[in-house]
Amino acid sequence: MRGLAIATRRHAALLALLPLLGPMADAGVAHAQIRLPGAASAKNGETDAGADETAAPTPAALAAEHATITATLESLRAAVQRGETDAATLERLALYERLDRTLTAHEEAFARLGEIESADASGQSPIGAAPPYPFALYEATGQALDNQRQQVRLLEERVKAQRAETERLAAKLAEVERERRRVKEKLESSGPLEAARQKEALARLEVESRLAQAELERSRTEAQLGAAEAEVQARQVELLAATEREVRSRVSITRFDLDEPLNRIALAEQKLRAQADKARTQLETAERRLADAQRRSDLVASPSPELRAELEARRLQRRAAQAGITTAETQLDRLALERLVWERRVDALGDAPRDELARWASEIENELDRLRRAERLEATQSAELTETRTRLQAALEKAEGPEKAWLAEQLQAVEALASLQSAAMADAAATRAFLARALRDFQPEAGPRSPMDRLRTFLARADDFWDREVFVVDDRSITVGKLLLASVLFVLAFSLSRFFSSLAGRLLYRRLLEPGAALAFQSLTFYGLLVAFLLVALRTVNIPLTAFALLGGALAIGIGFGSQNVISNFISGLILLVERPIKVGDVVDVEGVAGIIDRVGPRSTQIRTFDNLHIIVPNSMLLEQKVVNWTLSDDTLRRKIVVGVSYDAPVREVAKLILRAIDEHGRVLKKPEPKAHFQDFGDNALVFHAFFWVQLDSRVSFLEIESDLRHRIFHLFRDAGISIAFPQRDVHLDAPRPIEVRMLPPSDGEPPA
Repeated sequence: MRGLAIATRRHAALLALLPLLGPMADAGVAHAQIRLPGAASAKNGETDAGADETAAPTPAALAAEHATITATLESLRAAVQRGETDAATLERLALYERLDRTLTAHEEAFARLGEIESADASGQSPIGAAPPYPFALYEATGQALDNQRQQVRLLEERVKAQRAETERLAAKLAEVERERRRVKEKLESSGPLEAARQKEALARLEVESRLAQAELERSRTEAQLGAAEAEVQARQVELLAATEREVRSRVSITRFDLDEPLNRIALAEQKLRAQADKARTQLETAERRLADAQRRSDLVASPSPELRAELEARRLQRRAAQAGITTAETQLDRLALERLVWERRVDALGDAPRDELARWASEIENELDRLRRAERLEATQSAELTETRTRLQAALEKAEGPEKAWLAEQLQAVEALASLQSAAMADAAATRAFLARALRDFQPEAGPRSPMDRLRTFLARADDFWDREVFVVDDRSITVGKLLLASVLFVLAFSLSRFFSSLAGRLLYRRLLEPGAALAFQSLTFYGLLVAFLLVALRTVNIPLTAFALLGGALAIGIGFGSQNVISNFISGLILLVERPIKVGDVVDVEGVAGIIDRVGPRSTQIRTFDNLHIIVPNSMLLEQKVVNWTLSDDTLRRKIVVGVSYDAPVREVAKLILRAIDEHGRVLKKPEPKAHFQDFGDNALVFHAFFWVQLDSRVSFLEIESDLRHRIFHLFRDAGISIAFPQRDVHLDAPRPIEVRMLPPSDGEPPA
């Protein structure tokens, strides 16, 4: 879009300087050590990873088999020419033709692998010019390095796709083999009439099986070929990177090297400002036309389809004009950034301080992140515009009259938006490539063998050991890397489970102030996390969990029947800990037994009665039966004492004395206020009820308070001359005759009556 980002026009001329780099491609090929299937593997007594049980064919064996297949194919073609055109013959002919093409492609892949293996280094210097090197050579080398890295990424994607294709063909071969074995077994048990048809099916399946095997072997060889080509390209990347570092260390910078890109930036900015002015004029026109269409639409109750289409077209035209302004302004901002980067590049290739280089590199990395996010957003908007364009094209084909013309205007505006979107995406990609190229200039120069280079070499050598297959489970490779990873996961799981469970226990203890409950929850969390991590580790190494199905089922049944009540109480304990209907220190009444909660455990709860007896109550009982919690919402409790006085007592004075006794007690709450009610005319007394409120805790007993109040009321009544009534009874005798009364003399030793 513009000449600055990669300096396209200048680099077109600079590419002529690439021959100065020497035969780097040949040297890159020489460093790639490629291994042919069946050659080096057979020599080392190993097979390629992911290979079938049978060894991979050698080129000689493949050629011999191809000759046999070719002879069979020629005989089948001759039979067809003689007029043998039955369905079985034609089907076999088609299968053998596919097999012939597959073997031909396999031989070509072998030939390409042989070419790569036989390539030799020329031993020439990678740079044919003498230092100091021109800046043009440095730029051309960097562009070649970027292009080569892109080629490596494409090859890696192709190898990944080829490996996926190999897995698919392996599954297809297994399916064909299963069908072949099934037909073979059926043939052995079939009668004479069925045998002919089964033999024909078996012959066809044998050819299909050989074809599937050949396709799988060809796919594996092509995957190996792609990996070899990627390795060659990677070697070329290493050589180009080394060449770039060499050129950078001795590059010569002139004023012309900076003036030329700055001049191109100035020209590009002038052009973009003109585009922005033109877009602003278009925006004014579009807004005026949209306002006119909107005014005409507001004058009618129901706009016509033509008017609605016109309104949408005007909106899209305004949006296109706004996008034109935004795109131009964004590109101007990026040009300003590139001007600054060009100036810093010259300083970086000179003698700029290392801290300045690090700061500039950090700024470019942040800008690259913003560009990546912008590209993702623009890709989403581009997809939406493509969908809108498809919809408008379909509607345009069905529309007629004036509406069709406005739909065409809409489509034109959408295409303009799509064009601006494409330009914005191309500009972002060009700027990102330029910044990535400049980022290397701001990074400190590396020596001939940096620690990172040594690390990469070590990782490359360890890669083969990491992927070495140890054994196979369910047709899946268990490699050294997977075993080590599973071991690390298990150790990490144990540590993380202990850490997080301990953390959860501490947090729970702070919240509930109950160490027993926190310990139970901590143990449950530990074992749950440990089991989860263990399952992840087993899945990583592909150990089938079906091997533990029988043992797990037996354990589950035993645990279910043997510990039903324990699990019920344990779950009830968790519910009590979370819901907290009772807690330590609460005064409760469970089935007539009153006491204070001492401990809420994972299985049971301890209650201390007022007689200092400890009762162990299962947690499930506290959830399934009625429990009276006197201090659930607060710790205040209303109590009552009953006082009976004689009928001749002054009732007003009695009520005052009762309230006086209550007020004098220090443990009775002042609010709510105590009350003394003349409750009833009893059989033997005037009945008074005294109500008062007390605050309960583990150190205060309301029985003691009631006893104190009764003592005080008794003394106040005695001082006031008020009698506390006692039961009185009148006895009436109903006799048929008067009762005889006699006076008897006293017996010896008794006093007279």
